[in-house]
Order: sequence, then structure tokens, then C-alpha cells
Amino acid sequence: MFAYPCPDCESTLAFHEVGCSYEGTPRHEIEKAYIDILSHLIAHSAVMDMHEAPPGMSFKMLASKVSRTLRNLDDPEKKGEWKSIHEDCLHALKRANRLGEREEMAGLYLKSPEERSHDIIPTFEPIKTIYETGPVDGCKDYAVYSMVSWCELVGLGWTQTVNFCTEWLEETNAWDELSWGESSIRQLLRGKKHVHKKGLGWGEYADVAAKTIRASKREPRINVYDKLGSVSADDYDEPN
Repeated sequence: MFAYPCPDCESTLAFHEVGCSYEGTPRHEIEKAYIDILSHLIAHSAVMDMHEAPPGMSFKMLASKVSRTLRNLDDPEKKGEWKSIHEDCLHALKRANRLGEREEMAGLYLKSPEERSHDIIPTFEPIKTIYETGPVDGCKDYAVYSMVSWCELVGLGWTQTVNFCTEWLEETNAWDELSWGESSIRQLLRGKKHVHKKGLGWGEYADVAAKTIRASKREPRINVYDKLGSVSADDYDEPN
């Protein structure tokens, strides 16, 4: 699920963080910039696939196609151009692991769900905030619930989920710094096994948890982009 986040502060709501370069920019303008990009990449990939050719599109080609779209949709008398919001949204798509870039594929391409399924580090909100910062008082249960749900979503088995969440709670120092009713992380996670088994999803829990975490002003403890590509599901196979 990709919610067209602000390419600067990553908000998926109508409100932006203080100091965001897109503060005051309407949601529909941000969404449109993403759609301008994605529509061309999807169409290009489909045509190239029909000819059994690599679906990559160079940055210059993509910018040119979007520029023509802007010219045609806005005002024929105006010169279309690749706007800064499009470039920032493109980088946001890459950060969120939606785009790949390979020299042998002639540039940018949309990753398939199968490719993305190998990536277990959350790069989009609200799960990204929960993962980077860890739980805080007032949302501990919702945060753990959401992270277990995330693990189920990306295909981690229960043992892998326990190991992934244990590492998360330890690396964010949340287990050591907060008070918990359970005597161990494993006991805490056993209480959430039904979330994984039934595939319940995080619903509104993740949004509430992320909002509480941001309000707490707790500094992030994990950099998701340092983690990307450095871990895989196999790293969490062994029981603790």
C-alpha cells in the first residue's frame, strides 16, 4: 500500500510538518505528481514487455514524457517542464523501494510485488516511523501490534517475526527504556501471535502509534536506508 506521501516530510495527510518545503501544497498536487510519473513508467514497461525488451526508462526520457503531459493537460500555450515536485516524488518512490535502477535495464523501472516482497524493512508511513523510533508510552501495544502485522504482510514466518521484532525492540532501546507488563520480549510477542496467525492487519493502530511517537519527540534509533539491502528474511530464521 503506497499512500503518496509528501516527498519531503512524508506526511500522508493534508497537514505537513513544520519547515516542510511543501507546506501548503494541496494533497491532490502531490498525488498528481506521483501519478504523472507512475503512469508513464507503467505504460512504458507494458510496451517493452510485449517486445521482450528490458522495461527501463532513462531519467531524461521520463522527464521528457512527463513534461509533454504537463503541457498538454495544463495550457497548450505554456511550455511543459519537469517540475521540482516531480523530481522529489521520483526520489521518494526510490526511497520507498518502488523503483529499481539498473544499467542493464536502461534506467528506471517499477519493481514487481515479488521483488518488493524480499525487502522486509518498512520504508513508508506510518510503519516507517514505528520501526525507526520504536514504541513510546501511550502506544506500546499498538506499536507492537503493528510491527507484528507488518511482518505477516511481508511474508515472515512466526519465528522470523519474533526475531525481527526482538531486534527492533532492542535496537530502538524500547525494551530497556520503557516499563512492560511482560517479563520478556518473547512473552510480549506471544500475546500478539493471533495477529500474525489471522493476518489481522494494523488498521488504525499504526496511524495512532505513529502519531503518538511523533508527538513524543523521541529521536529515531534506526535508519531504514542503512538497513535496506543489508538484511533479508533468511537472517531471522534461527530461533533466539
